[in-house]
Amino acid sequence: MKKLLVIVLVSFMFFTQGFLLDGNGQPQAASETTLKCAQPSAVTHPNQAGLRLMAELVSEKTGGKIQIKVFGGGVLGGERDQNEGVQIGTIDMGYTTTGVFSTFVPEMNVLSLPFLFEDTEHFKKFETSKVAEKLLAKCEKYGFKGLGFGVPVFREPLNAKRPINRPEDFKGLKIRLMEVPIHLDTYAAMGASPTPMAFGEVYSAMQLGVVDGCENALASLYSQKFYEVSKYLSRLPVFSNACILVMNLDKWKKLSRKQQKALSESARKGLDLIDEGYLAKADEALAVMKKAGIVINAPPSIDPFIEVTKSVHAKHIPKMPAGSQEIINEIRALAK
Repeated sequence: MKKLLVIVLVSFMFFTQGFLLDGNGQPQAASETTLKCAQPSAVTHPNQAGLRLMAELVSEKTGGKIQIKVFGGGVLGGERDQNEGVQIGTIDMGYTTTGVFSTFVPEMNVLSLPFLFEDTEHFKKFETSKVAEKLLAKCEKYGFKGLGFGVPVFREPLNAKRPINRPEDFKGLKIRLMEVPIHLDTYAAMGASPTPMAFGEVYSAMQLGVVDGCENALASLYSQKFYEVSKYLSRLPVFSNACILVMNLDKWKKLSRKQQKALSESARKGLDLIDEGYLAKADEALAVMKKAGIVINAPPSIDPFIEVTKSVHAKHIPKMPAGSQEIINEIRALAK
């Protein structure tokens, strides 16, 4: 009788604190789980809309048992802080650029290589491919669950001197770049004079002729009005602007298989909406720049650019984790 009374009292205590006992007398979590998901961009950005769609869908699929709260605008920290939070579990989920994420999961460095993808369709094929699954699985040994890739747009060059149709056209052009070794080596290999510079200084540097051009995603070239102090936009998929959605691995493992499936499916739907938003912004940017008089050209082939940047691959791939070359080969094979 006393033993029964103790069990009843302990069960009541767990219940009042939001817990129940399972069949073995162990505490189990209450029926609803709330996850915090962080993204660093403004709440008006496509990231926010896509992640909110994911939250709505996973709530529907799980009968409200999984709730996701999306925190935009960097309120939970910048990308590095966000990734650290997901890794240690103070943040449950995060959407981040693969460039920053590669400092946590070095296998992601392959996505920073030049001309890895030929175009938007190539990247879209990658998003749902076996090689993407293989790359996402690499996250687990670092404490992350990879849920999917997104953003099928590229960092493209804009300059004030001439259209770029072949690598030789870069010769002598001073191009502003982030201080990222792979980026600097790539533009040097194509014949440009890479010029690292703070982002906030780019407009005035282009206006004064300190640099001849810069590179970025179309939406950024537009929103920062760099086209006002330039002339030529060349549609070259030099670097992928890829992002990745990740979750704390321990939190993922606590979900049931049915909940994991619901979250994975909902995540992909959300990422697809983010992709649509990025592509719509790119189209808007192109329309505005064209109307402003920017000359827009597409090189007849990216093969010569791939050829001259082979030295960049040869220099950086040996520094990457084992198996990176195989991943690269599989990604490139998707374009065929």
